[in-house]
Amino acid sequence: MAEKWQLHGKVLVACNCDWGCPCNFNARPTTGKCEGGWTWHVEAGTYGNVVLNGLISGFPTASSTIIQVSTWQSPSSTTRGK
Repeated sequence: MAEKWQLHGKVLVACNCDWGCPCNFNARPTTGKCEGGWTWHVEAGTYGNVVLNGLISGFPTASSTIIQVSTWQSPSSTTRGK
């Protein structure tokens, strides 16, 4: 069985797309590929018995999805990435 988890906090997202980043809506990146970064601040959270309060995490991206760190030329639904 998967661990239970919960997160409450803030995320800061910035990229080279127009405001609102079309990649978040399965549309083509404004400039051909989306490049930027994500930073999370967990105000309160747990993963199983592990307390995540105060955790700060971030990473740069070159993608149209949050999980896959790769270069996408079009929405993930049409090319499945490069």
